Amino acid sequence: TTIIIKAFDDFGLKSQQFTTQVFGILIVEDLFAIVMLVLLNSLASSAHIETNVLFETIFNLVAFLVIWFVIGLYFIPIFLRKVRRFLNDETLLIVALALCFGMVVMADVAGFSAALGAFVMGSILAETVEGERIERITRPVKNLFGAIFFVSVGMMIKVEMLGMYWWPILVITLLVIVGQIFFATSGILISGQPLNMALKSAFSLGQIGEFAFIIATLGVSLNATDEFLYPIAVAVSVITTFTTPFIMRSADSAYGFLDKHLPLKVRYFIDNLSNTKMNNPQPSGWKKLLKEHLVDIVLHVIILAGVLPLYYNYASPLFDKYLPEPYNLLVEVVLLLVVLSPILFSLAFRHVNKPLTAELLASPDFKRAPLFAVWIFRIAVSLIFVGIIFIHYTSWWLGIILTAIFGLV
Repeated sequence: TTIIIKAFDDFGLKSQQFTTQVFGILIVEDLFAIVMLVLLNSLASSAHIETNVLFETIFNLVAFLVIWFVIGLYFIPIFLRKVRRFLNDETLLIVALALCFGMVVMADVAGFSAALGAFVMGSILAETVEGERIERITRPVKNLFGAIFFVSVGMMIKVEMLGMYWWPILVITLLVIVGQIFFATSGILISGQPLNMALKSAFSLGQIGEFAFIIATLGVSLNATDEFLYPIAVAVSVITTFTTPFIMRSADSAYGFLDKHLPLKVRYFIDNLSNTKMNNPQPSGWKKLLKEHLVDIVLHVIILAGVLPLYYNYASPLFDKYLPEPYNLLVEVVLLLVVLSPILFSLAFRHVNKPLTAELLASPDFKRAPLFAVWIFRIAVSLIFVGIIFIHYTSWWLGIILTAIFGLV
């Protein structure tokens, strides 16, 4: 995030429409990275995912965000309005930094990253009447810490490691750049954005950041990976940091090339998917349908999250007691999938409010891509729960293979 914001500042791109989309993606990536750290920690210590720990972490993360956004958006603007007449630039700078670092400490105590705490407080302060003023007076502090960040990352590089592991560094660098651009472009197109905006956003995301260091450090500390992984992660991060500005600049050229050379059928499909007439808003019924889908998904997830721990704690011990291995595991998995199949099927394929869906699909102004993305998301959430079940009873790699087969079927 630091790298991309710096590049946007240098190129004067922060006011462009696609940058908001990029920031959103980066924030969601950080949130998923927190959950991923818990998963990797669990997988490194055993071959199974501790489902209770996973659900507890996700619940704590959501609770932390909701509680602090509710409290912050209510109390902090009131506080700043009350003391506004006492706040010269120096005092406001100290107050803003105190609030930021205070939330960082709270996030750390709650078991989350410092970056998450800073993001939460920054988002809250941005909604206050002093938001623009705070941004102006903290800019020198931001520049100072930005310089420290880049210098400290550079100091992590061990030059002898670059020569020793140049081949994996080169391969991983290419995979990061090409993979990030390809998957980001695909995802943004599916979400309903035009090709030009998708490419500009994706070409801004061709790097890895500080979470790569954190994950690599976790692997080394748990003896799950060799120590050379950390310097490789740092080297790839530095190289992709260096290439980011050049890749950003090539987005327009890439769009011009694809615009000329894409087959007509592919171009028609992309245009139809994204509905490039961005000035046409979605029909009013779309927000209602999206809200109903989200409520429906949340209800299914709550039911599944409640049933799984109960089954693991009460039903599984009975099978383990009365059935020999490996028949007990086979019976447990099959029975659990049979019991949950109506909920999983409903989560994946249920069409919420069919009359409204049919009405929207018949409307010429309706962009179909967001609805398509919602359907894909429902299937993905259902498969995640299937994967959790398989991994719990087998190993992580066998669980992923079984989930992939299950998904294809």
